[in-house]
Amino acid sequence: MAELEDKEQLSDSQLCEELARLGSQSGPITDTTRLVYQRHLRRLYSGEHPAAKEPLSGEAACNVSGASDSGKDVFISYGRGTVVGLEELKSHLESAGYTVWLDCLDMSGGSDWHTVIGEAVRNCRCLVALISTKYTTSKHCKNELFMANSLGKALIPVVLETVEDPGVQFAISSLNWILATDGFRPKTIAQQLIQGLQTLGISPRHIIFP
Repeated sequence: MAELEDKEQLSDSQLCEELARLGSQSGPITDTTRLVYQRHLRRLYSGEHPAAKEPLSGEAACNVSGASDSGKDVFISYGRGTVVGLEELKSHLESAGYTVWLDCLDMSGGSDWHTVIGEAVRNCRCLVALISTKYTTSKHCKNELFMANSLGKALIPVVLETVEDPGVQFAISSLNWILATDGFRPKTIAQQLIQGLQTLGISPRHIIFP
């Protein structure tokens, strides 16, 4: 086994392999998440994880896409055609270590989208609802919100427009909102979402403690 200090010199792929060997699933490696993974690796070694005493295996899997069969940290629910900058928002959240489900990027052609979306909502840890007039007129958007609410999922509403829909109002009435009625700024909203996720006790899913 390499000495602990040598672990700081691991390449991105080797870091993923070592974490996977010790039972922790990793996601995208960025300048920010690399520091998080290195700290986690040190904790695994200092805690005398049984696998830490074994040689490094070159066959360990590395989930470089950040996807997990158990779901994503964040499901973004939005009305189509209402928001520009969703991919940038997703990118900012992923740079902070969170995995994000966004239908325009996570669904393939020919998918049974009712099933795929239902499973994604069921398996996420938090649903972020981008509330707008179009959102309230979309039964699919409201189904996502109401399903997450009925499952007891964490919810963070981002209010883009003031809405009058009683069902949506009821679902989000007791929650802290992120107000974005003056414009959708992906970086600013991502920072607010990260703070909200941390307040809710939701850390990045792809660091799984054994």
